[in-house]
Amino acid sequence: MFTIPFTLSLFFRLLGTGFLALGVAGQAVSRAEAPPLAGPAARAAAFATTTRIMPLGNSITQSYTNYNSYRRPLWHRLRNAGYAVDFVGSQRSNYNGPPANPDFDLDHEGHSGWRADQLLGSIGTWASTYRPDVVLMHAGSNDMLQAQSVSGTLDELSQIIDRLRAVNPYVTILLAQIIPASDWNGRLARIKALNDAIPGLVTRKHTAQSPILLVDQATGFYPASDTFDGIHPNASGENKMAARWYDVLTRILPKPPTALFPGYYQLLARHSNKAVDVARSSATDGAPIQQWAAHGGTNQQWSLQSTGDGYYRLLARHSGKALTVSSTGSATRQYGYQGYDSQKWKVESIGNGYYKITSKTGGRALDVAGASPYDGAAVMVWTYSGAYNQQWRLRALGTAGRTLAGAAATTEAANEGIHLSPNPAAGRTTLAFPAEEPQVVKIVLTDATGRAVTTLSPRAHAGANQTSIDLAGLPPGLYTIQLHKDNRVFTRKLSVGE
Repeated sequence: MFTIPFTLSLFFRLLGTGFLALGVAGQAVSRAEAPPLAGPAARAAAFATTTRIMPLGNSITQSYTNYNSYRRPLWHRLRNAGYAVDFVGSQRSNYNGPPANPDFDLDHEGHSGWRADQLLGSIGTWASTYRPDVVLMHAGSNDMLQAQSVSGTLDELSQIIDRLRAVNPYVTILLAQIIPASDWNGRLARIKALNDAIPGLVTRKHTAQSPILLVDQATGFYPASDTFDGIHPNASGENKMAARWYDVLTRILPKPPTALFPGYYQLLARHSNKAVDVARSSATDGAPIQQWAAHGGTNQQWSLQSTGDGYYRLLARHSGKALTVSSTGSATRQYGYQGYDSQKWKVESIGNGYYKITSKTGGRALDVAGASPYDGAAVMVWTYSGAYNQQWRLRALGTAGRTLAGAAATTEAANEGIHLSPNPAAGRTTLAFPAEEPQVVKIVLTDATGRAVTTLSPRAHAGANQTSIDLAGLPPGLYTIQLHKDNRVFTRKLSVGE
């Protein structure tokens, strides 16, 4: 595996942004302290690669069968933002079984119950086998739970770094201050002592060739609300951890290509002017893809998201699922996105406002079967001939799924599909909203002064959702609902009466 240019390119980007490494108390090492880096050729080559990321740790990294771990929300955030990443490791399951939602890259090196010394015994083999470019290390929790010494654990973490570097001298390591646990038998104090010592280890071990970046997973993490047992993250804790990793990773990863196709599109066949449509608006895996008269429904709206390798994934808005070539032939269906070649498409202009859309699997083109002009005709893949049933017009839609005109339309579009009922309300109201993919959303109710009076974090699934909001005890007046979802913020006004 060619790892050297990747990491050198990370340093070029860090040097350019001033974010080289986090030291004691989260301070950045200045650009003046950094040695010279590799030349432009090595940096340019690195930006074409997929970054291999190894999540490393214990059961907090692995998680349990009824949960997902931070790995799932982190992977979805990275992929949805267009980063070309590949999680690596010898493990693919959670403790006692699969994760609750196995719709992400499952590879990792989380080992339930393991201390740092046990990870140290195997890290050389894992690194040699899976060749990570970046390691997310959250280790030491079991050491503190078992009353191991802070100094001994710190030394073992240092040796893990050495063994990673022995395999790849250019590896980048994100070293976490570990999440706190509920207090019992002095373990919380031991965790705090280890966390207080980790920034010093980052400073001592950091080099220009192999950076160590501090990730504060401890601050703002509350065992009472962010774990299911006082130790292991629940959905709230998983999302908090993912956000901390993501914030640092996005400062060092090669930047995704600029989106060429922002928003949503209808894909209209040139011969019929009918739209690519998920049959019966089904949200299930395996639903067939057909052409149908364009009506603006969300089952005809597609997001084109770069996969970082010259291809796009095409996601149906109503389900969040990807346009996929069937494994049994030429048919197309929708399935949850897994990064397979059968879910990647090249979108190439052929002039006059039309595009050829070809599958990475076999290079065959998106095609309306038999050049049929009728509703319900199958959309499939076929050898490209340039026929009109293989040419597609991409009709740009607003974020609400329709062509926009003017600022007022933009405001309306941003909130379409988001409803409060009743409104005005007293006692309770219900917020209805669509989500593009499974996620934990944030709902904030603020009063006329901007003060948050209620905050909710419900789990949403892809498609339509409803959340009940308790208004009891609120004085009459005008309030604002902020809905944080799909990496955007939407607002609605709510009138609360007596």
